Amino acid sequence: MTTESSPSATPDPSAGGPATRPLPTPPPPPAPGPPLVTTPARPEPTAPVGWVIAAMILFWPTGIPALLASHRAARAYGAADTELAQRESANARRWGIISVCVGAALIAASVLLSILWAVVAAVAIRDAVDDGGWHRGPDWTFEMPDDPMGPGLPDRRGSDQ
Repeated sequence: MTTESSPSATPDPSAGGPATRPLPTPPPPPAPGPPLVTTPARPEPTAPVGWVIAAMILFWPTGIPALLASHRAARAYGAADTELAQRESANARRWGIISVCVGAALIAASVLLSILWAVVAAVAIRDAVDDGGWHRGPDWTFEMPDDPMGPGLPDRRGSDQ
């Protein structure tokens, strides 16, 4: 009867079994020296579409140059002129940021002026109601002023007689 060895059993080299193969050794660590310097890949130039859209919504007078620069950047990128595409992309981004800043400042000024107008109107209404001038309507009178010619004009009434 023959005995079969299980796959989990390890052969005994002294018993004349198959020789075991030593494990491969890992490569030695790199010698110390200056670190390798790699240049990062240049990013793909793209048109700053988000800035252009925000520029056109918030303040279109400076959004138009942003839109035109964005189109020039896309055209240059399509023609594989990466230097011009990056320059026009930066130009579009700059105009977009200017537009967003100006638009935000105008919106903030508009809100502040609206609040100021509401405060002035509330103070005027409160003063008018406290004085009692508005509860009976405007004060109309049919009396003529004392001098119909007004002050500073020569009196001609007596010169013809």
